[in-house]
Amino acid sequence: MMVLFLLLLTKSVTSFLTLVGINTPANSFDFDQPLPPPGALSLIVLYITFMTDKTYASFNALTITGRVSHAEMVEGKYGKFLAVTLLSELQNDAPAVAVQFNQTSGLLFSIFGKDETALQGRLVTITGHLESFTELYFDKKIGKTKRLQRPRLQLSKAVVLDGGLGPSKRKDEPVDSDIEIDEAPELASAEY
Repeated sequence: MMVLFLLLLTKSVTSFLTLVGINTPANSFDFDQPLPPPGALSLIVLYITFMTDKTYASFNALTITGRVSHAEMVEGKYGKFLAVTLLSELQNDAPAVAVQFNQTSGLLFSIFGKDETALQGRLVTITGHLESFTELYFDKKIGKTKRLQRPRLQLSKAVVLDGGLGPSKRKDEPVDSDIEIDEAPELASAEY
């Protein structure tokens, strides 16, 4: 498709072959032969460059604030790591999205190591690289693809930057139901 488009821009197969340096008996290179317009030359150079260069992923960094819904220490192939799931809304009054990431060190890792309940419900701002985004999973039991309860973002190289650790979940104080209430004193009525 791209080659055909470039051939049309150069207006002839002969000038295209001459331009890229392919000499055949039908198009022996002649210095007096006019070259295609400058725009066609730059397009051909871009085409050749894109065909030979390796492509790389974009930076894809995200910063997301949410509440920790699940955190657990997992023993993996390369040692222990903390698997964390945040819940965050991408828009006001929208359903929550699950944001998952792993940490082998850092602030959340050390907090969880001291107290496993300290992260539950805590507000956290996390920055990391978007690795994947999915709304579906394959259920092996029934052999069908099903929709997740919440869409899931997977982050890699996630960190909590300075100031990213928010308040923990507010704990409701138990209310003592045995409160004594004094009776109100009688007030003298004033007649007018």
